[in-house]
Amino acid sequence: MNSFAEPQSYLEEGKKYFQKSDYSSAAEWFNKAIAIDSKNKEAVFELGKTYYVLKNYPRAIELLEQAQKFSPLDEHICVLLAQSYRCNGEYEAALKKLINFKKQGRSVPEVDNELSSIYNEKSFSQIVQNYNFKGQY
Repeated sequence: MNSFAEPQSYLEEGKKYFQKSDYSSAAEWFNKAIAIDSKNKEAVFELGKTYYVLKNYPRAIELLEQAQKFSPLDEHICVLLAQSYRCNGEYEAALKKLINFKKQGRSVPEVDNELSSIYNEKSFSQIVQNYNFKGQY
């Protein structure tokens, strides 16, 4: 009998590779788990996290959106999804996810920290964008 017959076995193998920073191999194992059980929230989240680390933000967003549908009150999914949007330059989408999470009555320090990061980064980006650099100091 194949010891990798269950999605959980593939998931655990993917986590081992993720911990070793072998993200490509981790993604392969997480994909195998999802191929068996496409509604495995943990495998979908772990694959989204892997793509985030690989800086493939559009793919991370797609997977984390799916994971959030399975578990809308999971703060880890919410924060990583917002971070993915932020890294992809989609500040408004990131803010919307975090604010909607807070509207559900959840107050989590990680969510508040990410909100602060986005506000600070967005303000800085707008200042730089609006500043006219003409060699004047």
